[in-house]
Amino acid sequence: MNIYLCYIPIIILAFYYLFNSLVRRNSQTSPPSPATCLPIIGHFHILKEPFHHTLANLADRFGPILSLRFGSRPDLLVSSPSAAEECLSKNDIVFCNRPSGFLTAKHLAFNYTSLIWAPYGPHWRNLRRITTVEILSSNRLKSLAGIRSEEVKLMIQRLRELCGSSSSSEVVLKPLVYDVSMNVMTRMIFGKRYYGVEGENNGEKFREMLAKMLTLFNDACIGDMIPCLRWLDWWKEGRLRKFDVERRMIMKELIEEHKEKMMMVVEDGNEEFKVKPLIQILLRLQELEPEYYNDEIIFGIILDLLIGSSDTSAETIEWALSLLLNHPQVLNKAKHEIHNHVGYERLLNESDLNHLPYLRCIINETLRMYPPAPNLVPHESSENCMVGGYHIPRGTMLQINLWAIQNNPNIWDDPTTFRPERFEGVEGHKIGYKMMPFGSGRRSCPGEGLASRVVGLTLGSIIQCFELDKINFMLVDMTKAVGFNLQKAEPLRALVRPCPAMMSLLDQIVSGIFVQLVASSPLLSLTIIVVFKHHRRFFIDQDPKLLAALAESQRRQAPYAGAFLVKDEADSNTEKNINDLKGKELLNQLHEVGTLAQITSIQGEQVVLIGHRRLRITEMVNEDPLTVKVDHLKARH
Repeated sequence: MNIYLCYIPIIILAFYYLFNSLVRRNSQTSPPSPATCLPIIGHFHILKEPFHHTLANLADRFGPILSLRFGSRPDLLVSSPSAAEECLSKNDIVFCNRPSGFLTAKHLAFNYTSLIWAPYGPHWRNLRRITTVEILSSNRLKSLAGIRSEEVKLMIQRLRELCGSSSSSEVVLKPLVYDVSMNVMTRMIFGKRYYGVEGENNGEKFREMLAKMLTLFNDACIGDMIPCLRWLDWWKEGRLRKFDVERRMIMKELIEEHKEKMMMVVEDGNEEFKVKPLIQILLRLQELEPEYYNDEIIFGIILDLLIGSSDTSAETIEWALSLLLNHPQVLNKAKHEIHNHVGYERLLNESDLNHLPYLRCIINETLRMYPPAPNLVPHESSENCMVGGYHIPRGTMLQINLWAIQNNPNIWDDPTTFRPERFEGVEGHKIGYKMMPFGSGRRSCPGEGLASRVVGLTLGSIIQCFELDKINFMLVDMTKAVGFNLQKAEPLRALVRPCPAMMSLLDQIVSGIFVQLVASSPLLSLTIIVVFKHHRRFFIDQDPKLLAALAESQRRQAPYAGAFLVKDEADSNTEKNINDLKGKELLNQLHEVGTLAQITSIQGEQVVLIGHRRLRITEMVNEDPLTVKVDHLKARH
């Protein structure tokens, strides 16, 4: 008897969903809906990977405005520019909320208080203002252009080293461009690198934390759609809780580290950064309003920025390079445009991008065919509204199938063909809702300006400096991976060799000295000499004031540290003890000296003290004759 009683709730639920689906089907004002809406699960059974293809096929059968139900959650699927415009323009405020009840958002977005998942209101508007003004505004991006330039230059160095001689080498390209996009963001936020060969020695925990967070965000939970089955997600919730504790510890360490640095800056009276990283701005706000800007709010802002930029730019560059390899005539046209405008004597910079319309057309066509998020992050209606003449009730989840819109043959001529020329003449003009890879309306991605700069500079620099070829003359596999983001199933491998016309400039970039500091003390202050034997004009400002200052420093007999090796990167067999460079021998070799300065390392942070000025080692201050660019200075404790 007790066994049969257990089936009563299931029978009641089944009748409820069956009745509800019949009512919706017979309603003349509701959008069309597939008839196969099953009790409890709704339309889950018709979804197959890849989801954006399945949803596009449904739109072809039932129309661009479609009503679905996933478990107990009503869903509005939009697959046309006009319907998307109605949702994100006319009904923008109505659809400005995010869906609630997602387990991953609850634990990973600090109970829906982060920028991506916070409900629309004063709190969300404040988060949006902070991220837009303090890190993603045009003025802020302009002031941080040097960071992007340095990271791209480091990528070129690394790629040149992987190529070896002038012969082609097989290279996996995505890790290199991924390091660029992530280091740009971590330097803007924390003021330091965490990725690549130049990354912080203590950055492994941070990298693992962010990678695990991305994996957990992509994990679907059945209780998100069917709340009565939430108990089936107990093991996933346990993983999320455990990860949240680990994540908070790592982020807490980062915040405490920067609080200590800020205290030291106050004591010294010197600013370490010309442009403050975001974390310092947030900590200043925390001092003013500690109750509002608590650690959770700061964690949420930082992690949302990192999650939002984690793979999107790198994926776009990888897709673009794959398309270019399969269409060599487009690649040659882009290379010709860059070399005509920039030449061979200098590297491409961000100011050149406005004069490279065909490169921008390539990027736009890539984003059209392979948007990083084929389905925009879902919205939710906060009240009843009308879309396309249909009644949409409050609490309906809105999904916009961006891939279906941007690959619709009724909207785009021959959409499956890679043809950047389709954007010539219209590029730069408002395309409307036919293409919106960064979304639209109040909830659009605020990082569009940064992404366009990173993608344009990175992709353009690779095209300018290197020759790319397919492996074994075979077309690049364009198969998409399974998942919510649009990634390649197989990472791009290509034959890469330096562009012959750029060899001289590339050799200047990769030549230099590795200087390795080895010490056991957490606080050390040492004087070292960096000697460059090759291509001095690239590293050293040949200003007479520099040589005079170096000579004066030598006459003051500044103390030297022993047991240091100055190693010539171009010749791995050349090693010198720094003590051998003291005295008259150094004075006779001033033309080989890059800088003579005080190096201070505080808890692993590398800074340079020159003339009582504190500067980051990789920073180049043109107006200061004593500051020289040193890309390969490393400290180990």
